[in-house]
Amino acid sequence: MIPEKKHMENMVISTASYKEDIRQGKEFYIQFKCLTPDVEAMLMKCVHRLLSKHDLLYYKETISSILKELINNSIKANVKRLYFRMNGLDINKTEDYRKGMETFKEDTYESSSDEYFEKLAGSDYIVRVIFKPTEDSFVFYVVNNTPILDLELYKIDSRMKKAYAYPSMAEVFE
Repeated sequence: MIPEKKHMENMVISTASYKEDIRQGKEFYIQFKCLTPDVEAMLMKCVHRLLSKHDLLYYKETISSILKELINNSIKANVKRLYFRMNGLDINKTEDYRKGMETFKEDTYESSSDEYFEKLAGSDYIVRVIFKPTEDSFVFYVVNNTPILDLELYKIDSRMKKAYAYPSMAEVFE
């Protein structure tokens, strides 16, 4: 039997009843293109219910912050691919990557235009947050449908190594 999906304006939920899936420990996902207020509210409802089930509500702010950071990174990766595509650049070619990255941040995040985010809503790029509850724990996965580049993986790895050099997370940001 194929699970029933619930289609909402800005998202797809892989189940007809996420509440029931959480109660029964069944995996489900929420898929979207942009983190709209409606999507964020639904994600936070799911986080709240999962944490409540395990009597872990005191972690809500921490988990929510981490989840939003991962989601924003996934959306940014999607926006980057869209930006390269719209500007006729091949993200896999070193020269095009350098050229695109010179203006990417300014054109997409520092500009008053929402052009790229508006186009993202109509694109084939998605983010999926998978909730995998079990009887005594749960796991969140945040994935998008764009492969990570070797250069991006290298940057992430470098930042993680740098962060591990500090005795506490507070010192990383000083």
